Amino acid sequence: MSVPRLQHVRNLDAVCLHKLGSSLDRSQASGIKVLLTGIRDDVFTALNAVGIVEKLGETQVFRENQQLWSATMGAVSWTYQQLGNNPCSHCLHGESVRESDGEMFFMI
Repeated sequence: MSVPRLQHVRNLDAVCLHKLGSSLDRSQASGIKVLLTGIRDDVFTALNAVGIVEKLGETQVFRENQQLWSATMGAVSWTYQQLGNNPCSHCLHGESVRESDGEMFFMI
């Protein structure tokens, strides 16, 4: 599972969208699920226009909103739902790890 957070992505051009689409194709062909998080409205519009939202499925594109970390937490929650009662032995089982600089990351 890959969960890139794209909150700070701006101005996706055609080359970037093509590369992202190709990367998603390779991931899916390898059996890796990809969730995009922190998607701003303008980025969602671009992703939707080139078929990336359809390729992933709208349930795997987590849009940013006013609540801090809401998109990321939505993706983490979705991932744990997919795992069900079958998490791997090194999973933190929903625990977050906070770095000293205030950034947050999760291991699923």
